[in-house]
Amino acid sequence: MNQINKKKKAKQIKNFAAKTNELRKFQFINITLSIAALFLMFVSFGYIYNTNMNDGAGGTEVSFNGFNLLFAAFSGNYKNPSFGDLAIPFNYYATNWVKALGILIFFPFFAILINVGINIYGLIKNKQGIALYSIILNGIIFGFFLAIFIVSLSMKDSNILPIYCSNNKACSIKSLAIIPSITGLIGLGIALFNYIKYREAKKDLLA
Repeated sequence: MNQINKKKKAKQIKNFAAKTNELRKFQFINITLSIAALFLMFVSFGYIYNTNMNDGAGGTEVSFNGFNLLFAAFSGNYKNPSFGDLAIPFNYYATNWVKALGILIFFPFFAILINVGINIYGLIKNKQGIALYSIILNGIIFGFFLAIFIVSLSMKDSNILPIYCSNNKACSIKSLAIIPSITGLIGLGIALFNYIKYREAKKDLLA
């Protein structure tokens, strides 16, 4: 009987190792998505779109991206002209909005770096339990980029459109911050699926 139990346990361990090894691809996908989210910080997180530009074809008048915002927040100087058009007109006419965005940007940025780090560790060591932390981190990436998107659009309530755009109906404030937010949402779903499958494999191991 003891010999049978040992064989059963050895088989369970082998099956667990095989199942967790299969789950490693989800960690690789999560790493890829987080890196994609990092590069997507180059898209315009806030911009003024003017439908009268380019002979009525429309175009971007002024803009700032996620890294403009991040570097300004790190330096604490939102008036620096090096950070795209963040200083003027956005910080000049919507100071409170820009400072709020400066606080928000830290959360997804560091969540991306940590998520990449723990998934690389999990990939190397075949540690699937860290998917739980990846769920949390992807939730932060998704939630805070979404918050940035909402706050950026809410700058329409600032003085940018009334003063900088002189209430020109052709002008509107837009944001592409929803795009990195979507990568966070996809990563959240993948990490959740990874964790569920890991728990199922662990349950079979302990059965």
